[in-house]
Amino acid sequence: MRIRKWATLSFTAAFAIMALLSLLIWQMQERTTRIRLTVATLDHLVSDFTQINNLANEYRLTRSERPKQQWFALHAEAMNHLDAIATGNKDRLLPIIRHDSEFLRGVFEDLVKYHERNNATDDLIMTREVTTAQFELRVRSLITSIETSRSEARRRSEADEAILISLFVASVVYWLVFISINTYLLGRRVLEPISRLRQGARIIGKGHLEHRVGLMSHDEMGDLSNSIDSMSRQLQLITTSRDSLEREIAERKKAEAELDSYRCHLEQLVAERTRELEQARDAAEAANRAKSIFLANMSHELRTPLNAILGFAQIMARDQRIPEDERRNIATINRSGNHLLALINDVLEISRIEAGRTTVTNEAFDLPLALNAVEEMIRVRAETKGLAFSVERASDLPCYVQGDVHHLHQVLLNLLGNAVKYTDRGRICLNVNLLPDRTIRFEVSDTGPGIAEDDQGRIFKAFYQTAGGIAKGEGTGLGLAISREFVRLMGGELTVTSELGKGSTFAFGIPLPIAEAVSNTASPAGIVGLAAGQHAPRILVAEDKLDNQQVVEQLLRQIGCEVAIAANGQEAVELFQSWHPQLILMDMRMPVMDGYQATRAIRSLLGGDKFPILALTASAFEEDKEQVLAAGCDEMLSKPIEAQRLFEAIGRALGLRFESAETQSEIVPAITNLADLPPELISDLSQAAMTLDKDNLMLILNRLRPEYPAEAELMAKLAEDFRFDRIQQMLRQTEQITDGIQP
Repeated sequence: MRIRKWATLSFTAAFAIMALLSLLIWQMQERTTRIRLTVATLDHLVSDFTQINNLANEYRLTRSERPKQQWFALHAEAMNHLDAIATGNKDRLLPIIRHDSEFLRGVFEDLVKYHERNNATDDLIMTREVTTAQFELRVRSLITSIETSRSEARRRSEADEAILISLFVASVVYWLVFISINTYLLGRRVLEPISRLRQGARIIGKGHLEHRVGLMSHDEMGDLSNSIDSMSRQLQLITTSRDSLEREIAERKKAEAELDSYRCHLEQLVAERTRELEQARDAAEAANRAKSIFLANMSHELRTPLNAILGFAQIMARDQRIPEDERRNIATINRSGNHLLALINDVLEISRIEAGRTTVTNEAFDLPLALNAVEEMIRVRAETKGLAFSVERASDLPCYVQGDVHHLHQVLLNLLGNAVKYTDRGRICLNVNLLPDRTIRFEVSDTGPGIAEDDQGRIFKAFYQTAGGIAKGEGTGLGLAISREFVRLMGGELTVTSELGKGSTFAFGIPLPIAEAVSNTASPAGIVGLAAGQHAPRILVAEDKLDNQQVVEQLLRQIGCEVAIAANGQEAVELFQSWHPQLILMDMRMPVMDGYQATRAIRSLLGGDKFPILALTASAFEEDKEQVLAAGCDEMLSKPIEAQRLFEAIGRALGLRFESAETQSEIVPAITNLADLPPELISDLSQAAMTLDKDNLMLILNRLRPEYPAEAELMAKLAEDFRFDRIQQMLRQTEQITDGIQP
C-alpha cells in the first residue's frame, strides 16, 4: 500500500473513532447536566412542599387570605418545576409526584371550603379533621416520593460521571496507542527508506553512476528510488555521450582547421561576386534613373509643342468664322495630336507600371453611366466600319459601385478599340455579368481573325505585336500589357480565349462592392463664355514659351477673362504684387525663377496664403504632382491643355458660372435667319444694344416677333440678362452674312 493511501486510511479511521468517542462524551455530558438539573429541581421541590405544608397549617389557624394566596402561588410554581424536569425524563416517580401534587391541590381546596363555612356542626368539624389529616398524610407521602426520586437521580448522576471519566481516559489511551503505532510504522516505511536513499544519493554524488538504490517497495519511496536509479542511468548515458561528443568536437576542430583555408578562399570569391553585383545594381539603378530622367524630359519636350498644336487647334475650332472644310482639317489635327498624346501616355504608363508606381483609386461611381460612356465612344467607330456592336448587361447589375472607374474605362476602351481595329466584318459584343461571389465579370468578344495559340501567352508583354498587328501598322504593343496590369491592380486577372479564324474573347472579373448613390453632375459641354452678371476675372499666366503663352491667353480671352503674361517666376511674383490678379496659372519649368520657387514666394506674401494657384506642367508622373501640391499649388493641369478642363478648373477655383455651347447653338441659326432683315432695322437694333437702351430694343423686337418669333425671343432673353454684348455680336455676324462673308 502506498504511504499516502495508508496515512489517509489510518488518520481517517483514527478521526472517525475519535469523533465517535467525542460524540459519546458530549452525550454523557448532556445527560449528566440534565440529571444535575433534575436533582437541583427536586431539592427545590422538597423545600416548596415543606413550605406548602406550613402555609396550610397557618391558614387553618388564621383563616386569613394571605397564606391561602401564597399556597396557591407556591403550588403553581412547584407544578412548573415538575413540568420542566418531566420533559424527556424517564423517572417512574415523576408522574406519581405530579399526580399527588394535583390531588394535594384538590384536598387543600376542600379544606379551604370547609373552613370558610360559618355554621360549625359536628359533622363539619369531623370532616375538617379528616381532610386535614388526609392533607398532611399526602404532603408527607409527596415529600418522601420527591426525596426518593432525588436519591435515584443522584445515583444515576454519579454513574454517568464515572462513565464520562472512563471515556476521557479511553480517548487519551487511544491517541497514545495510535501515535505510538503510527510512529513505529512511519519509521519502518519512511525513515528507513529515506536513510537508504540518502546513502545512495551520496554514493552517486561521488561519481559512482553504476550504483542503484534498489528499493522494491510499491510506494512513494519506491517511486523515488526508481527515479534516482533512472537519473543515474541517464547520467551514465549523458556522460558517455559527453565523452563521445568531446571526441567528435576534437575531430571537428581538426576538420574546421582544414576548412579555414577553403572558407577564406570562398570569402574572397563572395567578396568579388558581391562587388560585381553591387556594380551591376548601381549600373541598373543609374540606368533606371537615366530612364526616368529621359522619360520625364521626353514627356516635357513632347508635351510642350503638343500643347501649342492642340491648343491652337482648340482655339481655331471654337472660332465660328472658320469654314466647315477647314474645321475638318482642324479636327484631323486634333485627332492626330491626341493619338500622339495617347502613345506618349502609354509609354509613360508602362514605365510607371514597371517601376511599381501605379496605384488605383477607390471611389463610388455610376456603373451604367460608365458603360454608356464606353458604348457611345465605341459605337461610332464600329458602325463606321460596318460592324454590329452590342452591350449586354445582366439585369442584376448594381447601379452604384466602389472602384477605379478611370482604369476600368481605360481597360474597356483598349479591349473594345482592339476589337474594332482587328475585326473587318461581323460583330463585337461587351458582356457584363454579376457572379455569385459578387464579382463583376466583363467579356469583350469579336468575330475577328483570332490569335494563334503561341501568341496568346505573349500578347500581354510590353511592345509585343502579333503578325496581324504588325500588318495593320498601328499601335505600340503596350495596350494589352497596360490593361492586364490595371486589371491586376483592381483585383482581377485578364485572360484571353481565341481560335484562328473565329474570333477572340478577352475577359476579366474584378470586385466592385455596392456603394451609396453618387451624383452624376455632368460638366457643361463646350464652354463659350462667362455667364451674365459676372466681372471678368483677372488671370496671371506664368509661362516662358511664347507659343504656350499665346494658346492660354487666347483661350482665356475667348471666354472674357483679363490676362497678364509673366515670362518667368520672378515676373510672376512682381505682377502678383502690382497687378493683383484673382488667379495664377503657373508653369513649373521657367528660367530665372521656376514655378516651385515662385509659388512658395507668393504664398509667403501678404494675401498669398490662400490665393488660388493652378500648376501647368508637361509632366505626367504622380510623384511630380505630389511635389507640385507640396510647393503650394491648389491643382495641377497637365499639358497639352484641354480648354474644357482649364475652364472647369478656373471655375472651381473662382466660383465662376459659364455659358455652354448649347446656348451658342441657339444663336447660330438666329444669325442666319436675321440676315434677311432690312439693313436699317439691323442698324436700329445695333444702336439700341450699343446704348444699352432696353426699352427701345424691346419695342423693335415686338415689331420683329410676328415674322421672327424665335429670334426675337432669344434677343429678349439676352436683354433681360443684360447681355447686350452678345446681341451686338449676333448683329455684327448678321451684317457679315448680309455682306457675303461666311460666319
